[in-house]
Amino acid sequence: MFFAALQIHQSFGMEEMHFGIFVYMAILFAFRDQWVIITAAVVIAVHHLLFMWLQQQNMGVYLLPEEYNTLSVVMIHAAYVIVEAIVLVVLSRQALMEAKVSQALFDATDALVEQDGSIALNKRATDVNADVIHSFNKVLASLQTTIKTLNQAASDLHVQSDNLSADGKSLAAGMEQKLKEVERIAAATEEMSYNLAGLHKLAAAVELVVNSQHKQP
Repeated sequence: MFFAALQIHQSFGMEEMHFGIFVYMAILFAFRDQWVIITAAVVIAVHHLLFMWLQQQNMGVYLLPEEYNTLSVVMIHAAYVIVEAIVLVVLSRQALMEAKVSQALFDATDALVEQDGSIALNKRATDVNADVIHSFNKVLASLQTTIKTLNQAASDLHVQSDNLSADGKSLAAGMEQKLKEVERIAAATEEMSYNLAGLHKLAAAVELVVNSQHKQP
């Protein structure tokens, strides 16, 4: 703004040079700081009022051509500056918020990925009082809850699988034991049958001997 005032003075108050004020205020928008714009508007307002009075007192400074160096003309200039300042303040606030949101999302997504490549869902974006950030954090919280539920279900399923495997092994061992008992019973039965057959043969032989003795005179 001081540079704009210098240009106006060096051009002896040429009205066209006043457009530089609007150009410089637009450039200040790049700072995305409302106070920079407000300060610039206040500085140029003080400059206009002060230089108008100094020029009217023939102090060797210039603001406007002599025929236009009046309070009414200065107020018209001030009105345009105020309107532009209001618009730039609104836009700068929006731009600053968008920048904060973008930075918060960038930092959050960068923090989500650990060095080993795993995802840390316990991270959250910095709250900058924006709906987008609130929604983003809610999604992360929902994902974290879902993953915890799935992990718990997988753990329970693993335990149940281990229990079923243990029960299956126990059942198989019991069946194997029963099979061995059946085999022993079968072997004992077969041996008993063999012994009975031997006894039957022995009894037949004894009977044959006895009969033969009875037949002798």
